Amino acid sequence: MARKPKPDGIAAIVAKQDPVSIQDLTMQDFFAAFALQGLLAYHGDRNHIIDDEGTTSIHAAAFDHADEMLQRRET
Repeated sequence: MARKPKPDGIAAIVAKQDPVSIQDLTMQDFFAAFALQGLLAYHGDRNHIIDDEGTTSIHAAAFDHADEMLQRRET
């Protein structure tokens, strides 16, 4: 009887996630994706950036930018 091969490397320790349908994404998700892309282009591939309030996660900053984009879009 054939066995399924065991995953190697990072796949062995990371929990498998269910795929997200594009229909489930919100406007904030799209804005955050583009904000993150811009932040990475500006700051490089870093986990943290320095903002006005000190050091913050680049991922959190992307969602902060997305929130502001949504607010400006609604006005």
